[in-house]
Amino acid sequence: MARILANSNNTTVNLNDSTAVTLQAGDVHEFVYTSPTIIESNKTVSVGIFTITANNGCSNSKNGDPSVIMINPNEQMLLDSITFFTVDDYAIAESFIHVVTRTSDTSTITLNGTPVTNFSILSADSSYAFSSFKVPAGSYQLITEGCGFLAYAIGLGSAESYAYAAGVSLVDLDCEPSFEPVSLTCKELTAGADIRFTACHNRSNFTYSWQFGDSTSASGAAVVKSFKQPGDYPIRLITQSPCIADTSTRIITIKPSISSLDLFPDTIICNNPNGIELSTFHPQFASWLWEDSSTNARRTVYSPGTYIVFITDTSGCSFTDTIQVDPTPNPSVHLDSAYRLCPNDPLILEAPEGYTYRWQGTVTDSTRQIWIQTTGTYLIHIEDSLGCYDEDSTIVYSELSGADLFIPNVFTPGNDHTNDLFFIPISNFSSTYFRIYNRWGEQVYQVGPNEDVAWDGTVDGYHLPPGTYFWMAEIGSKCKDYQKLSGTVTLIR
Repeated sequence: MARILANSNNTTVNLNDSTAVTLQAGDVHEFVYTSPTIIESNKTVSVGIFTITANNGCSNSKNGDPSVIMINPNEQMLLDSITFFTVDDYAIAESFIHVVTRTSDTSTITLNGTPVTNFSILSADSSYAFSSFKVPAGSYQLITEGCGFLAYAIGLGSAESYAYAAGVSLVDLDCEPSFEPVSLTCKELTAGADIRFTACHNRSNFTYSWQFGDSTSASGAAVVKSFKQPGDYPIRLITQSPCIADTSTRIITIKPSISSLDLFPDTIICNNPNGIELSTFHPQFASWLWEDSSTNARRTVYSPGTYIVFITDTSGCSFTDTIQVDPTPNPSVHLDSAYRLCPNDPLILEAPEGYTYRWQGTVTDSTRQIWIQTTGTYLIHIEDSLGCYDEDSTIVYSELSGADLFIPNVFTPGNDHTNDLFFIPISNFSSTYFRIYNRWGEQVYQVGPNEDVAWDGTVDGYHLPPGTYFWMAEIGSKCKDYQKLSGTVTLIR
């Protein structure tokens, strides 16, 4: 009697390629067989053979007691030798050996050195044959020079029986190859990292051929391989023995290696009191360690140099990155110290191109150029993308007419450094001449265009007497043509 146990739902079982039974997980199909039977299924099943008691004519043998033996599938017909025993203890009256092999290998099997004969070809599948024969209690060795065999030992007695699989070499033919990073800490499959590929079994008479989907291959039950580029790769393992060949394929995904990305490029630093921030933050990172023992993802530095950070990501992968910080000059902006604002003629102030701008004064703006229509002090702040900046300021004043000039009418030369000189303040103007006369109309002082307009009360080195003196001047400006001015000044000693 045989029983078939289903492991999965919708399991279809065929007996001798004819009788079909559909089982659900946990279902058992029981049947009685009187001749060799081939059991095939679309999903994994377990098959048990039960011997029944010989009492009351329930068996085709005068001996026998209930026992069970689990039958191995033909796909596991890989064993090339086995040593086993039959016994006559506990009133075991007779023992049998059953051998199943490929029909092509029947001539290669020996029992204790003697060829096994009397093989019968299975009518349901002529590629398999079996032989059953009675043996005395003892030790036996089955050997084949072919692909393999399955063997069972059965002992029958009036009160006891035994049955066991005497020879099978189990290989998980449904298993898939495994893969894992070689690194003990990094658990991600990343580009450039070594990955160990392992077949689910390693047998001496098997060959293992790997194809990695990137035009490379390798052989062996366990191999180490790395991929240069991220992506999806079909991994194909071809397993071959003298009797079987099997191909399994898995798709693996290789992620980019964070250490290979240009996450933290070198940068530059200027003379910036705020320094620059080196940011190494990434959502896949778990910890940071800089060469100065700081452990933050972000670090502010204030000088050029080489900065090193050791990073560990959330998968345990670690790498070191070096950030080179080179010096660079600050931006430069220049304004004249002062500008003259002419009536009805706006003044344009501008900064160099390529920066962000901030003007402050009576006009505030963030453009490169501003139009000035009122006097005052103006500050320009320019800044580049690194936060490097420069500033400058200027004074904008209005144009004065001659009548607006403050021209002193008294001075006291005497080398006491107080009011020693008489001059016209024409720093905002240009002049063509400046002359001074005494009361008799004699010229006592004269300067030419744009010379220093300052008189110390002497002529040819001689001190002139106190009194009233007359002066004449001609001045011009950016905004106005030249105009003549005149007046008097009193010299006091």
